[in-house]
Amino acid sequence: MYNQFIIKMSKNKNKMKYNSGITIIELLVVISIFIIISGITIFNYSKFKSTATLQNLADDIALSVRRVQGYAIGVKGYNDAFGYSYGIHFTADPGLASQYSGSSRSFILFIDIDGDGKYDAGSSCGTPTGESECLEVLSVTNTNEVSEIHIVENGNDMTIDKKDTLDILFKRPNPEPNLFCYGDSSNDMNSCDPISVEISYIKIRVSNPNSYNTYKDVIVNSNGQISVS
Repeated sequence: MYNQFIIKMSKNKNKMKYNSGITIIELLVVISIFIIISGITIFNYSKFKSTATLQNLADDIALSVRRVQGYAIGVKGYNDAFGYSYGIHFTADPGLASQYSGSSRSFILFIDIDGDGKYDAGSSCGTPTGESECLEVLSVTNTNEVSEIHIVENGNDMTIDKKDTLDILFKRPNPEPNLFCYGDSSNDMNSCDPISVEISYIKIRVSNPNSYNTYKDVIVNSNGQISVS
């Protein structure tokens, strides 16, 4: 009886020995699954992060347009007067000579002091004068940029050249844009082509230069409505 018990214990011990642990194939399967799940997670996180930063930039632009709209119809005056237009200046040009001229990675809030319907850049910002109408420079701090500017007139969608500029101006007491000023780089950039009569809306497109398929559009309608899509 004792010998049989010893033999049985020995068999159980051997069976436990061979059943413990995992095989190399099982280990490779687990590692493969982990790598696949990690790759999917990292890819989706990068895509989510890119979309989130674009959404934030588009929201910032929309809120900035709303700010100058509020300046114009609100109580923000200049030299004890309230008849000035306030505007925001855009361009998709990746590199202009002056930081106060705007670029694809910055846009300008300004006051139209001389009443010519466009933004006049100078060598300073924050204290506007007749030579420098800049109120504030808002810069993009990540890799995103203003990639395209669209003018939609009577159903026709026109993408302006990257070196062109677009100013959106508001004037008290109306909430709708008082003027859209299109600066054509192929002509005199100091002149303004007012297009507010026929325009339906302006579309400011922001995207990541590494993935232009991912983008957000800021829509400024001629009736003063501002949206992000």
